Amino acid sequence: MDDIRPASPEPETAEEELAPPGTPVSLTIVPGLLDQGIFAIREDGDTDEDFETSKRLVAAILDFAQKG
Repeated sequence: MDDIRPASPEPETAEEELAPPGTPVSLTIVPGLLDQGIFAIREDGDTDEDFETSKRLVAAILDFAQKG
């Protein structure tokens, strides 16, 4: 009997399926969310560099959302 499972896309393929290159960024924020304390969480196995990158990403997303 054959083992039938859906093929797992390669990371590059999966990213391209989300949106084609050049697609404008769209971000929807739930009303009141920006009034909450939002911060990055250090996951098990994160290096200091991973955690700093997560914090910069969260800050960039919040900045983008606040500018509308």
